[in-house]
Amino acid sequence: MQISILGVDIGKNSFSVVGVDGQGAVILRRTMRRQTLIDFVEKLPRCVIAMEARCGAHHLGRLFAAAGHEVRLMSPEYVRPYVKAQKNDDRDAEGIAEAASRPTMRFVDLKSQEQLDIQTLHRVRSRLVAERTTLINQLRAILLERGVVFPAGRVKFESALDDLIAGGNDVLSPRIRSLIMELRDEWRRLDQKIETLNTEFVALAKHNSAMRRLTSIPGIGVLNATALVAAIGDASSFQHARDLGAWLGLVPRQFTTGGKARLLGITKRGNTYLRTLLVHGARAARSSADGVRGFKAEAGRYHLYVSLACPWAHRTLIIRNLKGLSNLVGVSVVHWLMLENGWTFEPGPGVVPDDINGVAMLHELYTLADPQCSSRVTVPVLWDKQQQTIVSNESSEILRMFNSAFDHLGATEGDYYPDRLRIEIDAVNDRIYDTVNNGVYKAGFASTQDAYEREVTAIFETLDWLEERLANKHYLVGDQLTEADIRLLPTLLRFDSVYFGHFKCNLRALVDYPALWAYTRSLYQHPDIRPTVDFQHIKGHYYGSHANLNPSGIVPMGPKRDFTGDI
Repeated sequence: MQISILGVDIGKNSFSVVGVDGQGAVILRRTMRRQTLIDFVEKLPRCVIAMEARCGAHHLGRLFAAAGHEVRLMSPEYVRPYVKAQKNDDRDAEGIAEAASRPTMRFVDLKSQEQLDIQTLHRVRSRLVAERTTLINQLRAILLERGVVFPAGRVKFESALDDLIAGGNDVLSPRIRSLIMELRDEWRRLDQKIETLNTEFVALAKHNSAMRRLTSIPGIGVLNATALVAAIGDASSFQHARDLGAWLGLVPRQFTTGGKARLLGITKRGNTYLRTLLVHGARAARSSADGVRGFKAEAGRYHLYVSLACPWAHRTLIIRNLKGLSNLVGVSVVHWLMLENGWTFEPGPGVVPDDINGVAMLHELYTLADPQCSSRVTVPVLWDKQQQTIVSNESSEILRMFNSAFDHLGATEGDYYPDRLRIEIDAVNDRIYDTVNNGVYKAGFASTQDAYEREVTAIFETLDWLEERLANKHYLVGDQLTEADIRLLPTLLRFDSVYFGHFKCNLRALVDYPALWAYTRSLYQHPDIRPTVDFQHIKGHYYGSHANLNPSGIVPMGPKRDFTGDI
């Protein structure tokens, strides 16, 4: 009799096969090796071949589909109720065949090789991120045992750890200091591997129309888009949007009995990785929808604390001017020197005192927000006058808030993070942050020759890349000024005056890059950007505050650069 459904229980090398006829009666039971199974299926008259959606099933499924068979893949969870009596491979194959015959069974779409490749990249990245998290937790524990505590957050910890290593204090014994440096190098290697995969995802999303459409949705970034397309393809297997939500485990768990419906928390079924990405994306979108975390955008409610010397704070001043927020968000400027008391409002040229809270030192503002605060005191700080607390001290967050949150209150038109360019902006930001924005600091505070040479090499590799990128265009991304330009410019403005000499980033000066130098002067001359630049604050801070790099505190007179010349 002819086989109607062939149930295959997949193993690494050995496969249990059960064939049933149109009436559901078993007419074949065999155990086969992999190649034997493939040859057998090729000679078999057209039928349904059923398998659990396990590792290797999609590869076999494509081979069997190419031979003219209908392939039905099912979640092992849905097959389990059809396995009779004791579990063995033959019973599993029979249960698979019977489950495939059910008219209400839900089947898994056959994935292409490209989808599987993308999923593999995501799984490798997930493993690397987990390794990095384990490493960071171990570093925190080692330092906590020695009374050294750092604020929450990977980026803050990374910066503080580099400062600790460069500081040369007596908190750590020589052996533990050496160990910490080894672990920090391992962390950098993991960062590099993760960044390589991130770049690959950006390239994939840029050339895939479905992924590009997905990234236009708030909260859906490159990782979400590539993971979604890899997992669900064109989503044609879902009749309704809610079906996709249920498959992801994002709908309420139901417990109904006696006619009384009871809805509980989300089911958390399905793809845990995808669900995690979507939840994080939703949190990010919610945070940036109107201010952040419930901080409503209102005129006069917020106040910005900055240093004219700090490149991270400089970004927020630039976007504040570009968006015309001077009448909506006030500003205070600290003194350029950052000594034993940190940032202060000591009187000096360009200093704007705190007329909101009246603090003399910035750490008082952090304590005002949280009396138990022990985190590192940094700028910029966005302060909520209504709730008397810090909204954010992350420049990247403040950039996004200022870009759109105040548009309905009369902010100047302009979107510096447009949907159509977000994938490319994020990719450029990631590279520039690690190897230029933060790279100059890693080079300047390096405590070993190897670390210094590694960071300086990375800096100039990226500057060479930027020079080539800007050879025939005015902006980093697209044909308009974007967030990517705003994040890069403060570092370029400081490069020759500070980083070239003070941080020993001296393979080439910025003026040695024709395209980059023209680009920097062009942006400097923008009427909303030029007023935010103060070289007295910039040079005075770096050369006066870093006693370990410049013990004399002497501020050099040069180099003199003319940012106002013709372009």
